[in-house]
Amino acid sequence: MFVGLDLSIRATGCAVVDTQDLSRSTVTTLAPSSAARDGLRLSEINSLLSRALGGLQVVMAAIEGYSFGSKTGQFQLGEVGGIARLLLVERGIDYIVVPPNVLKKWTTGNGTADKIAMAVSTFDQWGLRFDDDNQCDAFNLAVLASCYSGDEIVKMTADRKKILADIRANPLALPKKRTK
Repeated sequence: MFVGLDLSIRATGCAVVDTQDLSRSTVTTLAPSSAARDGLRLSEINSLLSRALGGLQVVMAAIEGYSFGSKTGQFQLGEVGGIARLLLVERGIDYIVVPPNVLKKWTTGNGTADKIAMAVSTFDQWGLRFDDDNQCDAFNLAVLASCYSGDEIVKMTADRKKILADIRANPLALPKKRTK
């Protein structure tokens, strides 16, 4: 099983993909109560993620990285990211972090693709439609995780091979060191 997480304070896309039998895969949106705020919301997100990952034999997970160009919600998303990373570490699940533009390029061939292009490309490749863009992103993250692990379930273009090589060089998408 491979997991893709498109993290959000309101609606996290969560895909669990079984590459041996795609019909056993699940893709859902984990949404905390709209009434929950601050720590209570984070606690609900923790519970939702824990239940979604409970009892699974996960080979690898992929988390969508932070959108550093965003103007709002950065701190809250960072808190959600911390919860997800901690849960994965506690369960012994290896993970990679995939920047949003890299996921777009992986899925569509265009690093600036919009949500509609992502949905169309996913439908063209897999024949799948999702309830929301969070689920679509999560599914593509899980597929990327499977390919990263050597289970290449998609056509490996030159662009995709380069993306995997770049992720292998920096699997946590850490900022590059600045030189003086």
